[in-house]
Amino acid sequence: MSTRQISWALAFVLVAAVASAAWAQDADKPAQPEEAGQSEPVGVQLGAAYSLWITDLDFRSESPTEIIEYEGMSLMGVQVFGSTDIVEEWQIRLAGDFLFGVETDAIVGSLGVVYTPADLLEEPLTLSLRAAFLFGRLEMKDVAGDFDTGYGVEAGAGLNYGLDDVLEGLGIQVDLMLRYLKFSFSEDETALDADDGVGGFGVSLLAGLTYKF
Repeated sequence: MSTRQISWALAFVLVAAVASAAWAQDADKPAQPEEAGQSEPVGVQLGAAYSLWITDLDFRSESPTEIIEYEGMSLMGVQVFGSTDIVEEWQIRLAGDFLFGVETDAIVGSLGVVYTPADLLEEPLTLSLRAAFLFGRLEMKDVAGDFDTGYGVEAGAGLNYGLDDVLEGLGIQVDLMLRYLKFSFSEDETALDADDGVGGFGVSLLAGLTYKF
């Protein structure tokens, strides 16, 4: 199974698992009036989203047998993520992007914090601000060498629209992030010439589903 197939399978399994757990929890919950002291949610949120990363992906390398040239500005795929409450209005978030182009694949992990100010917007709409440290790997087909692990940062905001009328804890989330992530290129012994690397400043767009326990 290819990396691309594994990535989509992971996203499907996560969404199916979250949905199954949510429906089971909702079905088993006895009907009872709300009262003081009722148990609170545990504060864990899982999700999966369509991911689009727009950045400078132009690359050129030359070997004794061929010249490789890639012209591109974007990769797309899926992001799976989870977050948990740490203090009031703050969460810690871990995510993985599995991104693909015509001849280019990337995996980008992120570890960051999310701030969701209470009562800033009227429910069921909430605004979140977040920032994260990034690390990732990039592969391009047939180049004479490898890209080193890239490190960077991102920051931005997201909107979540709660779908509690459909299923308690379910939501639709859309994020816009400013991202800096660059991959340096290490030529192998057969390369004659190559660009130093690809990437840099860009934007990341996400749109998907979340479920909070």
